[in-house]
Amino acid sequence: MTTGDARLACIRRSFPGGSHDQQTQVDYGTSGTATFDDQLVIRADSGEFSAPGDSGSAVFGEDAFLGGLLFAGGEGITIVNRISHVVSLLAVRL
Repeated sequence: MTTGDARLACIRRSFPGGSHDQQTQVDYGTSGTATFDDQLVIRADSGEFSAPGDSGSAVFGEDAFLGGLLFAGGEGITIVNRISHVVSLLAVRL
């Protein structure tokens, strides 16, 4: 199994069991703190679910459903913006 395969397996196991409707706050230093509502939180089975540079990656559930875009991660937790919010905010159609 390659690293990519392992991460895909982790996505399939973790996304359906992730926490839904979570509020996330991000400290941007002197620019202030931003609050993001209704986020998906994925906890890796082991290790890290995401890696530096993964922000903006599509995250799919076990059923191949596009759940959202990866926003942030670290310490075994990854935050995902729901795709419905992304599509609505950008006024695009999929």
